[in-house]
Amino acid sequence: MPLNRRALFALIPPLAVAFIGIAYLFYQQRTDAIQKLERARAEFALANVHASIQLSRDHLMGVEQALLQSPAFVSFLQQSGEELWSLASRRTSEQLIATLANQADLYYSLVVLDRFHNSTVMVETSLDPFADHLTEERMLFKRFADSQLTRDVLIYNTGNEYRMALMTRVEPLSLHQPLPSQLADSVVIAQVLSGFALNDSMAKVMARYGKGAISFNRSPKLAKEEQGILLSQPVLEGHTVNLLLPSSLLNDETMRVLRQVSILFATVMLLTLLLMALLIRLTLVRPIQDLESAIKSNELDAIRPNRNSDVRELYSLKRAFLKLYRKLKMAHEESHNLALTDSLTGLPNRLAFTEQVNQGIEFCREREQTACLLFIDLDNFKFVNDSFGHKVGDELLIHFAHQLSNIAIQYRQDLQLPSTIQLARLAGDEFAILILANDGREQGEQLATDIIELFSSGFELGQLLLPVRASIGIAQYPQDAAHAGALLSNADAAMYQAKQHGKNQYRLFSQQMAQRLQRRKEIEESLRNANLSEELTLAFMPVFSGVDLSRVVGAEVLLRWNSPALGAVEPSDFIPIAEACGVYRAIDHWVVEKALSVLPELEAKFGESFKLCINVSAAELKDHQFSDFLRPLLKQHQPYLKNIELEITETFQLEWTEISNKVMQEWADFGISLAIDDFGTGYTSIKQLSSFPINTLKVDRSFTDEVEKPTVRILMESLIRAAEALNLNVTIEGVETETQLEIVQQFGQHALQGHLFCSPISLEQLLLSYHSSTVVNERAFDKING
Repeated sequence: MPLNRRALFALIPPLAVAFIGIAYLFYQQRTDAIQKLERARAEFALANVHASIQLSRDHLMGVEQALLQSPAFVSFLQQSGEELWSLASRRTSEQLIATLANQADLYYSLVVLDRFHNSTVMVETSLDPFADHLTEERMLFKRFADSQLTRDVLIYNTGNEYRMALMTRVEPLSLHQPLPSQLADSVVIAQVLSGFALNDSMAKVMARYGKGAISFNRSPKLAKEEQGILLSQPVLEGHTVNLLLPSSLLNDETMRVLRQVSILFATVMLLTLLLMALLIRLTLVRPIQDLESAIKSNELDAIRPNRNSDVRELYSLKRAFLKLYRKLKMAHEESHNLALTDSLTGLPNRLAFTEQVNQGIEFCREREQTACLLFIDLDNFKFVNDSFGHKVGDELLIHFAHQLSNIAIQYRQDLQLPSTIQLARLAGDEFAILILANDGREQGEQLATDIIELFSSGFELGQLLLPVRASIGIAQYPQDAAHAGALLSNADAAMYQAKQHGKNQYRLFSQQMAQRLQRRKEIEESLRNANLSEELTLAFMPVFSGVDLSRVVGAEVLLRWNSPALGAVEPSDFIPIAEACGVYRAIDHWVVEKALSVLPELEAKFGESFKLCINVSAAELKDHQFSDFLRPLLKQHQPYLKNIELEITETFQLEWTEISNKVMQEWADFGISLAIDDFGTGYTSIKQLSSFPINTLKVDRSFTDEVEKPTVRILMESLIRAAEALNLNVTIEGVETETQLEIVQQFGQHALQGHLFCSPISLEQLLLSYHSSTVVNERAFDKING
């Protein structure tokens, strides 16, 4: 986001708060003024209503006094039963009313109630002579006549107009208000007036404030219930006029003010922001943009802060920026060197060497020259670390790197330009050398020979003579690879071939190695994409009793893989690759689940002592994940735990650590048996066996193959006796001939396994071939019963 926009956004909140506060105060003042003005209007309207009410009351009081001074009307009151006086009184009353009446009034009536409460309408004026206007009034008159009151005034609304009723009780003889004892003989003079002034003032109020906004506390219809300002004023005895200023009226006015205030202050705020944006751009952003332009168009070292021409802030900014730039430049150069250099030996690391190889290949491609890459691995380096400590191991690496550098310097002097030589430490005890020369292969082989010569009698480090050797793999460009990654990978493969052929030697990468690498890649890719349930199957290798060769005491579960792309793949080919690429865990899970699913059938066929031996990768000992997988699965097969034996292949190069011991103990605690398979070919010592919770030792077939040799026979017997001393069961694998059988039987009555008895077969064949634990293999059967 640009600086001017960011600064403007930073100013918007405080400006908005300030403008909103000012607008709110202004709005409050305007709304208060509106409320005061509306209250004054309402009070004025209420005063008009009060005046019209007083005027109507005074008019009725005057008419009443005039009537009481009329002889005809008085005679009617005193002699109300005579028809002649009634007629005379009506005529006199009409003349009197006509004289006193206001022509603008809407309605007037005069009613007299005798002491029996019989009503006589004396006068009635209306714009509609046929309408009955006294329906409600008669009820009021009757209620007043039944009461103890001597005078009452009512104001009420008939729906179309407001009326005032004046009711006075008169003693006929004295023409005064009666005493309590004279109430029964008194008459009632009732007048009803709908005056123009009253209705006009009420209409003006309702026109502004709404119908129902005005009410009287003795009126049958009260004002509507609504929030607002309520004004009250007494107008008659016992009467109060109430005027409600509804909130809706006030809200309309305040909303109008709010809109005006909002528009005004939004306009002012927008103009203020535009003005501030202009000022920010001129005083703050423009100098920084000039600095940015200078940075982009010139070298940073050419920027010169000028105290005289630059503003103080910009001057400080330039100085701080240049100082930071120089520090970053130095840090970048240092970190770049660290990223490309091995901190222990000072040699280029794998990242730098890969770049050197890329550049070297490009160099050779342009000049049609060859390159040779040596991949060096120190044998027994782990032994040095474990036996002498990491400090000695680090000194060994430093000393070896120094010797390599000396050799490289000597070769570099002998090579003719543009030939050259580069070396690096790739990782741990791995080193690499790149030679760019026309005779790169000859130079590479000679250099490999010189390096191996350094370890001819061990590696001297001060007073120590360390049992370290070097295995070297050599790959060439362009014969073996066309890019850096492939060249390093092929040299690495050649180095492993050197290790497998006895170490302390070098091997050239060959087409056969390339084929093996391609085969390995194909197997790895197929393993990753394999549908285990469809491509994997199980075979079973029976295990026979050493006491009775006709009895099957167990079966080893063997894995078979028929890949759609590769065909049948031997376990010895794909299992190490599965362990290396991490697919072994899914395979182990499938094998265990499949094997346990057929265990009940095998146990029913061969008896309770039958052992189903299931191979799992020793890589499962690295963590507790396989234990978590086994736990619920073994609970489902609780009755058959004694028939389950897990075999750990001893040939897998696994370091026996505290974690592996704990994992094996977890498996043993499940109640199953454990076995070490192919013992004698890996890295497990007899002493280590005593610390493992194993039950069975399976002697590798490589001993059985050469058991006819006296030295191998002695070694094999020693292994078996050691296992017996540790109370371990022993299974001898790979019995193929009668001679081998005779020899191994001399070692004791141990379980036997091999093609002499039976080759790996399917589950159906296993169940059909052996009836009641009797072997159909007549060759073994005849040997027993000979």
